[in-house]
Amino acid sequence: MDELIEHFTILPNEMSLIENKTGETKIGFAVLLKFFQNEARFPSHKYEVPKAVIAYIAKQIYFEPELYAQYDWTGRSITYHRTQIREFFGFREDTIDDAQNMIEWLCQHVLHRDHEMEHLKEHVYRRFRELKIVPPTPDRIERLIRSSIHTYEETFFQTTFQKLPSITLAKLDSLIDSIAYLETDDSEVTSKDNGQLSFKELKADPGRAGVDSVLKEVNKLRTIRKLKRYYEVVWKAKNFQDMMTVKTLMYTGVRVSELINIKLADIDFHYCQNRINKGKGSKDRIVPFPQSFKELLAMHADSMKKEAGCLFVRIVLEKEIHG
Repeated sequence: MDELIEHFTILPNEMSLIENKTGETKIGFAVLLKFFQNEARFPSHKYEVPKAVIAYIAKQIYFEPELYAQYDWTGRSITYHRTQIREFFGFREDTIDDAQNMIEWLCQHVLHRDHEMEHLKEHVYRRFRELKIVPPTPDRIERLIRSSIHTYEETFFQTTFQKLPSITLAKLDSLIDSIAYLETDDSEVTSKDNGQLSFKELKADPGRAGVDSVLKEVNKLRTIRKLKRYYEVVWKAKNFQDMMTVKTLMYTGVRVSELINIKLADIDFHYCQNRINKGKGSKDRIVPFPQSFKELLAMHADSMKKEAGCLFVRIVLEKEIHG
């Protein structure tokens, strides 16, 4: 109760904004006002506001809390109410430039010490509050953070690479080439694995240090080099579907045979996942893809609606990808 009194008591200057409202708009406006004052953002949906808060606010304006359920969450009234509340507290709406500035701020001040998503969300909301900017929707916040992490990592790796002397790079290449004899001979490779790494294996952690883990990482480097050469050829060709083929393989880790059989109906864009039917071992499974890939994949899927419901029609053969 003390917390309710401290954070959700309506002050006289706030009551003057509320008094000229009637019916459900009055309680709806009052709830939005106090929620925004405490969170520096609007609720993402009507029932994000705890019932105890609604009841406490309703009691102060002599309304029944049940009336809040009738407040129109999508009409013109709530748009006007949000504008009125935003101006009352001296906030403004976010812009594209604000998102870019936030990415730069995260890269410069936060990401060198923390990559935990929930922690980063707290930093972002706090920063928007300091700047008196109404933050974007939760989905856009998450995309912004993922973009920031990607930007930070790309910059970090590129900067690190540029700092390495040419002689060091040459020695690293020499080291990799010098232990080539330790690899399994092609004649000893079973038909089960064909001596090739899956995308899932490429993304896997190296595990505990040891001879086996070092050799696996060396094999990863060689595979990545082959993929890079292939991707450069695809990129120069400027064929969007070929680029989407490579990106989908890399982001999901599915096999080529599985990729060919993905239907548009198998893709769940809400939860960012694909359903793989009769994959390895004739088993069905769910494969996630990153939020940052969602919009590009959706654009490609939309362009393929006329192609018998398949995600890919013309696809690069597996031997070409691994060649």
